Amino acid sequence: MLHNNLAIKAMDWNTAIYVRISEEERVKSLGDSITNQKQILKIHAEKNDLNIIKVFTDEGQKGGNFNRPAFKEMIKAIENGTVNCVLVKDLSRFGREHIEGDYYLEKMFPSKGVRFISVLERIDSVEDPERMNSIEIPIINLFNEQYLRQVSNSTKASLMIKRKEGKYVTPIVPYGYQRSPEDKYKLIVDEYAKPIVKDIFRHYLNYMSIREIAKLLDNKGILNPVSYRRELKGKPINPDSHWSNTTVRSILNNPIYTGDMVQGRTKSYSHKVNKRVPLPKDQWNIVPDTHEAIIDKDNFEMVQSLIKYQARPVKRKHNTKPSILAGFLICADCGKKMQRRITTIEGKNYYNYSCSTYKKLGKNTCSSHLIREDVILDILLITINTIIQSMVDIEQAIINKQKNDISKMIIKLNHELYTTNVKIEKADKIKAGLYSDYKLNIISLDDYKGMKKRFGDKVILLNIKTRELEDQVKAVSCDTGLNSKAVNIFKQYKGIEKLDRETIGALVNRIVVDHERNITINFKFHDEIKEYCSFSDK
Repeated sequence: MLHNNLAIKAMDWNTAIYVRISEEERVKSLGDSITNQKQILKIHAEKNDLNIIKVFTDEGQKGGNFNRPAFKEMIKAIENGTVNCVLVKDLSRFGREHIEGDYYLEKMFPSKGVRFISVLERIDSVEDPERMNSIEIPIINLFNEQYLRQVSNSTKASLMIKRKEGKYVTPIVPYGYQRSPEDKYKLIVDEYAKPIVKDIFRHYLNYMSIREIAKLLDNKGILNPVSYRRELKGKPINPDSHWSNTTVRSILNNPIYTGDMVQGRTKSYSHKVNKRVPLPKDQWNIVPDTHEAIIDKDNFEMVQSLIKYQARPVKRKHNTKPSILAGFLICADCGKKMQRRITTIEGKNYYNYSCSTYKKLGKNTCSSHLIREDVILDILLITINTIIQSMVDIEQAIINKQKNDISKMIIKLNHELYTTNVKIEKADKIKAGLYSDYKLNIISLDDYKGMKKRFGDKVILLNIKTRELEDQVKAVSCDTGLNSKAVNIFKQYKGIEKLDRETIGALVNRIVVDHERNITINFKFHDEIKEYCSFSDK
């Protein structure tokens, strides 16, 4: 410890005051404010003749690790000899991580001849060096860390409940939205950023690469999300800040733009580590239709499909547009995407696709799977039109059958309704005659009361059944028939004569080509289409 430095005079203690308050403590008004901490520590320093060199302040910083700007600056001052005394309000302000905290107090500070003072615990490494070497301080640090762990677990549980309720709890609002002034957990559209988000998705669907989109936004002078948030808060903007590929990709990948509240896509290792790891989709918190959508779900899924197969629709040589098939063609044997090749003969361009693995590594790894682009497009167009026509024909057959079934059902329900009404009339007639039977001494008073109640209850039940049957007749009569998402989407393209990227993206997941150039088209809504078309086999 510092027993060799006890001869140093009081005013030789060049003191660094260190204060810290976390964002959670500031928001919830827990603990002392920064101002209060500084005041307490300055009074203590003056009473003990400590020479204050500087006050180091970490505001909005957690104590779970020591990677804090002001703390690191203070350590640097210690290492260059500017400071030889550290004054804090209590050990929890110094930090809530016991391993690294013990390192500073037990190893680094003593080795540098640094005096450590904690006011509330009355710890002073010079006045009471034996206490610094006791087990008390590590135990205090351990309890401080345990408190942080409990707060972290409590916060996680609270956030989980809010996420399940569809409340937005992430600190940073996604670009394109703002917090509602009436409800901080609700998202509303940012009218300035909304068209920019729509443009990002539109550009990607129209052959632009992520890099080109980022460059286009910069050229238009559009502030990136970080700079835009700073501008809204009236803070200075870094003139060298630009749109990055990562920022554009994160917008394209964010399902929150579809109007669904999607949170919990990542989790932290622990309260000590800031790094987060991605979670599988089945563990996300998804609450549908909580806010206004900027991108419709079909376009969003189309973009995800293109990103999944790493489509990079950029211009290359021959000054031609990228293929509308970019990103959709897959080699059946190696599973890798197929690349477009352009051959020019007598001034005319011919377009073919071949396996990218074969192109890069040669015939020992995969075969060429060489196939003409126009052949694929012709097959795809014919197949799409065939499916659409089959769906239209099957839909009409199903509707006709449903109409027939509905007609039979209505007849059956009306017959049952008629029978029930007859029973009601009969029960009412019997009930009305009971009194005459009683007066004529045909039945006793007790029999009269009992039978009257029994037939009265029967009439009530029959009336309830009548209303239920009437409701069923109305429901069946109002049945509009089919409501298939797959059919509705495919029917939009009925009679299509030429394919474009939007059509392919809306209908196709991928197109697989084997070594014999056989083509397998994997359509979206595959299971629904299969089930729907199976009607024709019945």
